[in-house]
Amino acid sequence: MDDLAHFIYEQILEHSGASLRFEVRAVSGTEPLRPGLRRTGGSPLAYYTHSVAEEGVWLEFGGFARCLYPVQVLGGADLGVVRTLERESVCWFRPVRGQFAIYKSDASEEQYQPDFVAEFAQSTYLIDLIHPETPPDPPRQAALREWCRHASSGDSKPWRYVRLSTVDLLYGLRQLT
Repeated sequence: MDDLAHFIYEQILEHSGASLRFEVRAVSGTEPLRPGLRRTGGSPLAYYTHSVAEEGVWLEFGGFARCLYPVQVLGGADLGVVRTLERESVCWFRPVRGQFAIYKSDASEEQYQPDFVAEFAQSTYLIDLIHPETPPDPPRQAALREWCRHASSGDSKPWRYVRLSTVDLLYGLRQLT
């Protein structure tokens, strides 16, 4: 199915006349993790005892075993993703603004951030959550795929970009393992 989506996307770009240009800068070494966003000074909620948060409500959660940060700000369908990532992934995190320098072009100031990053046994994934009412964003998808292609060339474990529907989220996440 993913191959078909790539083929259709390539055909759209070829026949739409849209000109997309990406600048990818690969650097060696690592960057230290940036501290997660904290909205309150209080204690975070335990993610495993909290019910799914309402859409548009963002809360601080903690108690993770596999997250790279002790506290994450999560909302909407995020708790469902986190529960599965805590069971199935090697490690995961929700990137903060500026964590990845992925831009549409060198002239663009709009940064693209994936919703989650998760490492599994075979690959590391940039995960975008798709809401049924949200239209696709081909430039975003192409930029994230291109970033993964370049990141894979310097890493022993390949990076992949995936889009997962919030409607069938659990099934999509289990396909990554």
